[in-house]
Amino acid sequence: MTKNSLLTQLKNAISPSEYTLLLEDRLSHISPYNRRTILEIMEHTEAGDTSLPLSEIQALKGILDSYLSRYLPDDPSTWKWILLSCLYLSFIREEPMHPQKLVHYKKTVTNGKTSYYCPVKNMEKDTVCSFCVCENMKKRIL
Repeated sequence: MTKNSLLTQLKNAISPSEYTLLLEDRLSHISPYNRRTILEIMEHTEAGDTSLPLSEIQALKGILDSYLSRYLPDDPSTWKWILLSCLYLSFIREEPMHPQKLVHYKKTVTNGKTSYYCPVKNMEKDTVCSFCVCENMKKRIL
C-alpha cells in the first residue's frame, strides 16, 4: 500500500454528510484536535507513492481497537475519528498521534530533519507508542 492509497481510504471512510458536519463543527463526539486532523485529511491532496507495510497499518488499527474497547467502551462514536487521526498522523504525516499540549513532547529540527521526543513514551512492543514517531525523551541528547 502507498501513502496515496492510504490517504484515499481514510478520505473514503468519511461520508459527505459527516464532512459537512465536521466543517460546521456539529459533531460533539470528536475532539477539536481530531476534528482539525480529519479536516486536514480531507484537504490533503497528495501523500506520495512511498510504500507502507499493510501489516503495520493493520497492527496499529488492531491495537487501537483493543485500547478503545477497553478505555472507551461506552463511547464507540468517537473511535472512528481517533482511528482515522492516528493512522493519518502515523503513516502519512509521520508526526506524533497526541497533541503536544497533552504529552508535552519536544520537537527539534537538525539539518532539516525533524525529531520528536516524548516524556511519556511507552517502550513496550505492541502498544500505540510503538507506532509513534516520537523517541523516548530520555534518549534525547541535550
